[in-house]
Amino acid sequence: MKFNEYLTEKSFSEKDLPKDFWVVFDIKEMLPELKTGKIKGLKGISSSSDIQFMFLGVARDAMLQIDTKQLLSLNKITRIMYDNPHYLVSKNMWALRRMYSAGSRWVNQVFGNLFERLRTEMKGTKHKQLFYDMEYYGFRNVDYKWSKKVKLNIKNIKDLANVINEYIHTIFSEQTGIKYDITAKELNDILYKSLLEIGRIYSSENEWVVKSSVLTLPKKTTVYILTQDVDKFNKKAYDLVKDNPKMDSMDFLGLFAENGVDKLYCDISLYRQMIKYDNIVKELGNKYTVKKISYVDFKKRQSNRWEAEKN
Repeated sequence: MKFNEYLTEKSFSEKDLPKDFWVVFDIKEMLPELKTGKIKGLKGISSSSDIQFMFLGVARDAMLQIDTKQLLSLNKITRIMYDNPHYLVSKNMWALRRMYSAGSRWVNQVFGNLFERLRTEMKGTKHKQLFYDMEYYGFRNVDYKWSKKVKLNIKNIKDLANVINEYIHTIFSEQTGIKYDITAKELNDILYKSLLEIGRIYSSENEWVVKSSVLTLPKKTTVYILTQDVDKFNKKAYDLVKDNPKMDSMDFLGLFAENGVDKLYCDISLYRQMIKYDNIVKELGNKYTVKKISYVDFKKRQSNRWEAEKN
C-alpha cells in the first residue's frame, strides 16, 4: 500500500506528518497492554518529542516513539487543528474537550476555561461594564444548575455565540442585576479571537487523536524508561538488593555493612525501583526497542531546554 493511501483524514495532509509520534505515560499502568501491543483507551499522541520536557518525570516515567508510517498502516488518527477556531468548536466542542482533558461532565470545565479567555478578550472593547462584572462576579464559575440542564448542539462559532449570549442575558444578568447590550454577533467576533489564543497556547502539545478505542503499536516502536543510572550509585549495593529480593529493608543495613557498602547508598526502595525497571527492559526487549533514560541526565536536558526558551 502506498503511503498517501493512508491519508484519508481531512484534518491533515502528508506535509503535516512527523517522522515519529510520541506518548508519555506511567509504565506501571500501561505495562500489561504494552506486552500485547494493544493500548486501550489511549487517545492522545503527540507529533513532537518536546512533550517529554512537559510531562516526563511528572507522575509519568516512560515514553513511546512510534514510527509514523507503521502507525498509520494500523490505526486511524486525526490532527487537532489548533489554528482553526471553527474546528475547535465543531462537533459540540469535541477538540476543546480534548485540549482541556474534560470528562463526561465537561460543560463546567470547558465553559469555565472559555469564559476566562472571553473575559480577557472583552477588555478594551466598548463593553466595559460587562468586563468589570465578569471580573468581580467570577464569570468563569459556570452556573451549576445551568451546566446540568443546558442542551448543547454546537456546530460552529455562531452556535456557541448564541449559547453564551443567552447565558449572559439570563443567568449572569440575574446574578449582577444589570442588563447588558452585547449581541451574539459581537460575541461571535470576540469568541473568534479567544479561540485563536486558546489554540496558540495549547499548540505546543501538538496533539493528534486516535480515532478507535485501541491503539495498535507497530514493530517499529521504541520504549524509553526514565530511571536512575546504577553507575551513578553503588553497583555492589544494587547487586545485593537484586540477589535478595525478599529480604526486609532493615536487614539490608547489616548486609551492606558486612560487604563494605557505605550507608550513603542504603536507599533500598530506590534500588528496588531500578531493578523493576531493568526487568521491564528485558521483558519488553523481545517486542520493541527498549532504552533507559538517565534521570540525572534528563533533568539537566530539561533544565537547559527551559533556560533556552526563556532566552
